[in-house]
Amino acid sequence: MSRTVRIFFPFLCLTVLLMAVGGSQGDLPGMLMGFVLGILLTFIVFRFSADWVLGNLHAQLLPKETAPELYILSNELALEAGIDPPRLYLIPSAALNALSVGRISRRSAILLTRGLLGELSESELKAVLAHEIAHIQSRETFLGTVTASLAGISDYFIMFLRGAFSLGNPQRGGRRDNPIVMLAKAVLYPLTALWIRGLIFPSREYEADRESAMLCGNPEYLMSALVKIDQKKKNLPLREIPYSEAHLFIVNPLREGVGSRIFQSHPLVEKRLVALEGMTHLRPSVYSEEEVSSGKNEKG
Repeated sequence: MSRTVRIFFPFLCLTVLLMAVGGSQGDLPGMLMGFVLGILLTFIVFRFSADWVLGNLHAQLLPKETAPELYILSNELALEAGIDPPRLYLIPSAALNALSVGRISRRSAILLTRGLLGELSESELKAVLAHEIAHIQSRETFLGTVTASLAGISDYFIMFLRGAFSLGNPQRGGRRDNPIVMLAKAVLYPLTALWIRGLIFPSREYEADRESAMLCGNPEYLMSALVKIDQKKKNLPLREIPYSEAHLFIVNPLREGVGSRIFQSHPLVEKRLVALEGMTHLRPSVYSEEEVSSGKNEKG
Protein backbone atom coordinates (compact mmCIF):
# COMPACT_ATOMS: atom_id res chain seq x y z
CA MET A 1 0.00 0.00 0.00
CA SER A 2 1.45 3.37 -1.04
CA ARG A 3 2.09 6.14 1.47
CA THR A 4 -0.68 8.32 0.00
CA VAL A 5 -3.25 5.54 0.29
CA ARG A 6 -2.18 4.80 3.87
CA ILE A 7 -2.70 8.46 4.77
CA PHE A 8 -6.13 8.89 3.19
CA PHE A 9 -7.66 5.51 4.07
CA PRO A 10 -8.20 6.41 7.78
CA PHE A 11 -9.83 9.70 6.77
CA LEU A 12 -12.22 7.74 4.58
CA CYS A 13 -12.99 5.36 7.46
CA LEU A 14 -13.56 8.31 9.81
CA THR A 15 -15.95 9.95 7.34
CA VAL A 16 -17.90 6.70 6.88
CA LEU A 17 -18.09 6.26 10.66
CA LEU A 18 -19.44 9.79 11.14
CA MET A 19 -21.99 9.21 8.39
CA ALA A 20 -23.06 5.97 10.05
CA VAL A 21 -23.46 7.71 13.42
CA GLY A 22 -25.34 10.61 11.85
CA GLY A 23 -27.67 8.33 9.95
CA SER A 24 -28.15 5.77 12.73
CA GLN A 25 -31.84 6.67 12.92
CA GLY A 26 -32.31 6.46 9.18
CA ASP A 27 -31.97 10.23 8.92
CA LEU A 28 -30.53 11.45 5.58
CA PRO A 29 -29.69 14.95 6.90
CA GLY A 30 -27.75 13.24 9.70
CA MET A 31 -25.70 11.28 7.18
CA LEU A 32 -24.99 14.45 5.21
CA MET A 33 -23.91 16.20 8.40
CA GLY A 34 -21.56 13.32 9.18
CA PHE A 35 -20.11 13.55 5.67
CA VAL A 36 -19.55 17.31 5.97
CA LEU A 37 -17.98 16.85 9.41
CA GLY A 38 -15.63 14.20 8.03
CA ILE A 39 -14.49 16.49 5.22
CA LEU A 40 -14.05 19.35 7.69
CA LEU A 41 -11.95 17.22 10.04
CA THR A 42 -9.78 16.10 7.12
CA PHE A 43 -9.12 19.71 6.15
CA ILE A 44 -8.38 20.74 9.74
CA VAL A 45 -5.91 17.89 10.27
CA PHE A 46 -4.05 18.62 7.03
CA ARG A 47 -3.97 22.38 7.57
CA PHE A 48 -3.33 22.59 11.30
CA SER A 49 -1.61 19.31 12.20
CA ALA A 50 1.77 20.97 12.83
CA ASP A 51 0.17 23.69 14.99
CA TRP A 52 -1.59 20.94 16.93
CA VAL A 53 1.70 19.29 17.85
CA LEU A 54 3.44 22.61 18.58
CA GLY A 55 0.64 23.54 20.96
CA ASN A 56 0.62 20.19 22.73
CA LEU A 57 4.37 20.44 23.39
CA HIS A 58 4.25 24.15 24.37
CA ALA A 59 6.98 24.80 21.81
CA GLN A 60 8.17 28.36 21.27
CA LEU A 61 9.89 29.78 18.20
CA LEU A 62 13.64 30.05 18.79
CA PRO A 63 14.81 33.55 17.72
CA LYS A 64 17.80 33.59 15.37
CA GLU A 65 19.47 36.19 17.57
CA THR A 66 19.63 33.79 20.53
CA ALA A 67 21.02 30.80 18.61
CA PRO A 68 22.82 32.02 15.45
CA GLU A 69 25.21 29.04 15.33
CA LEU A 70 22.32 26.60 15.46
CA TYR A 71 20.58 28.32 12.57
CA ILE A 72 23.81 28.31 10.57
CA LEU A 73 24.13 24.54 11.08
CA SER A 74 20.47 23.96 10.19
CA ASN A 75 20.59 26.15 7.07
CA GLU A 76 23.79 24.53 5.81
CA LEU A 77 22.34 21.04 6.25
CA ALA A 78 19.05 22.04 4.60
CA LEU A 79 20.93 23.52 1.65
CA GLU A 80 22.96 20.33 1.24
CA ALA A 81 19.77 18.23 1.47
CA GLY A 82 18.04 20.43 -1.11
CA ILE A 83 15.14 21.64 1.06
CA ASP A 84 14.03 24.99 2.47
CA PRO A 85 15.56 25.86 5.86
CA PRO A 86 13.18 24.73 8.64
CA ARG A 87 12.10 26.92 11.53
CA LEU A 88 13.56 26.01 14.91
CA TYR A 89 11.43 25.71 18.04
CA LEU A 90 12.34 25.22 21.68
CA ILE A 91 10.50 22.77 23.96
CA PRO A 92 10.76 23.98 27.58
CA SER A 93 11.97 20.68 29.03
CA ALA A 94 15.20 19.51 30.61
CA ALA A 95 14.79 16.13 28.89
CA LEU A 96 16.81 15.34 25.76
CA ASN A 97 14.87 14.84 22.54
CA ALA A 98 13.97 16.32 19.17
CA LEU A 99 11.36 15.98 16.42
CA SER A 100 10.18 17.62 13.21
CA VAL A 101 6.70 18.63 12.04
CA GLY A 102 5.15 20.13 8.93
CA ARG A 103 3.30 19.36 5.70
CA ILE A 104 5.90 20.67 3.26
CA SER A 105 9.55 21.63 3.62
CA ARG A 106 9.01 25.40 3.44
CA ARG A 107 6.56 25.15 6.37
CA SER A 108 8.45 22.55 8.34
CA ALA A 109 9.91 23.00 11.80
CA ILE A 110 12.42 21.20 14.00
CA LEU A 111 11.70 21.12 17.73
CA LEU A 112 14.55 20.76 20.21
CA THR A 113 14.30 20.48 23.97
CA ARG A 114 16.13 22.95 26.20
CA GLY A 115 18.06 20.07 27.72
CA LEU A 116 19.27 18.95 24.30
CA LEU A 117 20.78 22.36 23.55
CA GLY A 118 22.50 22.39 26.92
CA GLU A 119 24.05 18.91 26.95
CA LEU A 120 24.92 18.00 23.36
CA SER A 121 28.08 19.14 21.62
CA GLU A 122 27.98 21.05 18.34
CA SER A 123 28.74 17.93 16.30
CA GLU A 124 26.01 15.97 18.10
CA LEU A 125 23.47 18.76 17.56
CA LYS A 126 24.45 18.82 13.90
CA ALA A 127 23.75 15.09 13.64
CA VAL A 128 20.34 15.46 15.31
CA LEU A 129 19.41 18.33 12.99
CA ALA A 130 20.55 16.26 10.00
CA HIS A 131 18.38 13.34 11.16
CA GLU A 132 15.28 15.54 11.31
CA ILE A 133 16.11 17.22 8.01
CA ALA A 134 16.30 13.75 6.46
CA HIS A 135 12.75 13.09 7.69
CA ILE A 136 11.58 16.38 6.15
CA GLN A 137 13.33 15.59 2.87
CA SER A 138 11.68 12.15 2.60
CA ARG A 139 8.24 13.59 3.62
CA GLU A 140 8.13 11.23 6.58
CA THR A 141 7.64 14.34 8.71
CA PHE A 142 4.38 15.07 6.87
CA LEU A 143 3.19 11.51 7.34
CA GLY A 144 4.13 11.47 11.03
CA THR A 145 2.51 14.84 11.77
CA VAL A 146 -0.79 13.93 10.11
CA THR A 147 -0.76 10.55 11.81
CA ALA A 148 -0.28 12.15 15.23
CA SER A 149 -3.08 14.67 14.68
CA LEU A 150 -5.61 12.16 13.45
CA ALA A 151 -4.69 9.69 16.17
CA GLY A 152 -5.24 12.47 18.70
CA ILE A 153 -8.80 12.92 17.43
CA SER A 154 -9.67 9.58 19.00
CA ASP A 155 -8.94 11.09 22.42
CA TYR A 156 -11.31 13.98 21.77
CA PHE A 157 -13.92 11.60 20.38
CA ILE A 158 -13.75 9.58 23.60
CA MET A 159 -14.10 12.79 25.63
CA PHE A 160 -17.18 13.73 23.58
CA LEU A 161 -18.77 10.33 24.10
CA ARG A 162 -17.98 10.45 27.81
CA GLY A 163 -19.75 13.80 28.13
CA ALA A 164 -22.72 12.68 26.04
CA PHE A 165 -23.29 9.23 27.50
CA SER A 166 -22.06 9.39 31.08
CA LEU A 167 -24.19 7.66 33.72
CA GLY A 168 -24.99 8.88 37.19
CA ASN A 169 -25.20 12.31 38.71
CA PRO A 170 -21.91 14.24 38.22
CA GLN A 171 -22.78 16.55 41.11
CA ARG A 172 -22.81 13.58 43.47
CA GLY A 173 -19.63 12.09 42.12
CA GLY A 174 -21.52 9.22 40.57
CA ARG A 175 -20.51 9.86 36.99
CA ARG A 176 -19.14 6.82 35.20
CA ASP A 177 -18.59 5.66 31.65
CA ASN A 178 -21.49 4.30 29.65
CA PRO A 179 -20.87 0.89 28.02
CA ILE A 180 -20.82 2.76 24.70
CA VAL A 181 -17.84 4.81 25.93
CA MET A 182 -16.09 1.73 27.27
CA LEU A 183 -16.61 -0.07 23.97
CA ALA A 184 -15.29 2.91 22.02
CA LYS A 185 -12.17 3.02 24.18
CA ALA A 186 -11.63 -0.72 23.82
CA VAL A 187 -11.88 -0.42 20.04
CA LEU A 188 -10.34 2.97 19.24
CA TYR A 189 -7.16 2.83 21.33
CA PRO A 190 -5.87 -0.48 19.92
CA LEU A 191 -6.91 0.57 16.41
CA THR A 192 -5.08 3.87 16.84
CA ALA A 193 -1.96 2.03 17.96
CA LEU A 194 -2.21 -0.42 15.07
CA TRP A 195 -2.69 2.39 12.59
CA ILE A 196 0.34 4.28 13.89
CA ARG A 197 2.47 1.15 13.74
CA GLY A 198 1.10 0.39 10.27
CA LEU A 199 2.02 3.83 8.94
CA ILE A 200 5.20 4.59 10.88
CA PHE A 201 7.74 1.93 10.00
CA PRO A 202 10.87 1.43 12.15
CA SER A 203 12.88 1.50 8.93
CA ARG A 204 12.25 5.27 8.68
CA GLU A 205 14.60 5.81 11.61
CA TYR A 206 17.35 3.70 10.06
CA GLU A 207 17.01 5.67 6.82
CA ALA A 208 17.14 9.02 8.61
CA ASP A 209 20.14 7.83 10.65
CA ARG A 210 21.95 6.88 7.46
CA GLU A 211 21.19 10.23 5.81
CA SER A 212 22.36 12.04 8.95
CA ALA A 213 25.67 10.17 8.84
CA MET A 214 26.10 11.03 5.17
CA LEU A 215 25.21 14.70 5.63
CA CYS A 216 27.61 15.02 8.57
CA GLY A 217 30.30 12.80 7.08
CA ASN A 218 30.71 10.89 10.33
CA PRO A 219 28.21 8.43 11.91
CA GLU A 220 29.84 8.77 15.32
CA TYR A 221 28.23 12.19 15.80
CA LEU A 222 24.74 10.68 15.77
CA MET A 223 25.83 7.60 17.68
CA SER A 224 27.05 9.75 20.53
CA ALA A 225 23.86 11.84 20.49
CA LEU A 226 21.58 8.78 20.54
CA VAL A 227 23.44 7.30 23.51
CA LYS A 228 23.10 10.53 25.49
CA ILE A 229 19.40 10.93 24.66
CA ASP A 230 18.59 7.31 25.51
CA GLN A 231 20.50 7.36 28.80
CA LYS A 232 18.91 10.64 29.89
CA LYS A 233 15.42 9.34 29.06
CA LYS A 234 15.71 6.60 31.67
CA ASN A 235 16.02 9.18 34.44
CA LEU A 236 14.26 12.17 32.90
CA PRO A 237 11.63 11.31 30.25
CA LEU A 238 9.52 13.97 28.60
CA ARG A 239 6.40 14.61 30.67
CA GLU A 240 2.81 14.43 29.45
CA ILE A 241 3.61 13.24 25.93
CA PRO A 242 0.52 11.69 24.28
CA TYR A 243 1.05 8.17 23.01
CA SER A 244 -0.18 9.38 19.63
CA GLU A 245 2.83 11.73 19.27
CA ALA A 246 5.65 9.52 20.58
CA HIS A 247 6.57 8.31 17.08
CA LEU A 248 7.58 11.85 16.05
CA PHE A 249 10.66 11.98 18.30
CA ILE A 250 14.18 10.91 17.39
CA VAL A 251 14.13 8.53 20.39
CA ASN A 252 10.95 7.13 21.95
CA PRO A 253 10.22 9.63 24.78
CA LEU A 254 7.93 7.36 26.81
CA ARG A 255 8.87 5.41 29.91
CA GLU A 256 8.85 1.65 29.56
CA GLY A 257 5.34 0.30 30.13
CA VAL A 258 2.33 -1.30 28.49
CA GLY A 259 1.33 1.88 26.65
CA SER A 260 4.87 2.45 25.44
CA ARG A 261 5.10 -1.09 24.06
CA ILE A 262 1.72 -0.90 22.32
CA PHE A 263 2.55 2.39 20.57
CA GLN A 264 6.22 1.51 19.98
CA SER A 265 7.32 2.60 16.50
CA HIS A 266 11.07 3.08 17.09
CA PRO A 267 13.71 0.41 16.67
CA LEU A 268 15.89 -0.15 19.72
CA VAL A 269 18.69 2.37 20.06
CA GLU A 270 21.15 -0.51 20.36
CA LYS A 271 20.14 -1.74 16.88
CA ARG A 272 20.45 1.74 15.44
CA LEU A 273 23.96 2.01 16.86
CA VAL A 274 24.94 -1.27 15.24
CA ALA A 275 23.63 -0.03 11.88
CA LEU A 276 25.54 3.24 12.24
CA GLU A 277 28.67 1.36 13.26
CA GLY A 278 28.58 -0.25 9.82
CA MET A 279 28.99 3.21 8.28
CA THR A 280 32.24 4.10 10.01
CA HIS A 281 33.93 4.13 6.60
CA LEU A 282 32.47 7.63 6.27
CA ARG A 283 34.80 8.92 8.97
CA PRO A 284 37.48 11.30 7.65
CA SER A 285 40.86 9.70 7.15
CA VAL A 286 43.43 10.28 9.89
CA TYR A 287 45.86 11.32 7.14
CA SER A 288 45.54 14.70 5.50
CA GLU A 289 45.62 15.14 1.73
CA GLU A 290 49.04 16.77 2.03
CA GLU A 291 50.42 13.73 3.87
CA VAL A 292 49.00 11.37 1.24
CA SER A 293 50.37 13.41 -1.65
CA SER A 294 53.79 13.72 -0.01
CA GLY A 295 53.85 9.98 0.52
CA LYS A 296 53.17 9.42 -3.15
CA ASN A 297 55.97 11.82 -4.08
CA GLU A 298 58.42 9.98 -1.85
CA LYS A 299 57.51 6.69 -3.51
CA GLY A 300 57.91 8.29 -6.87
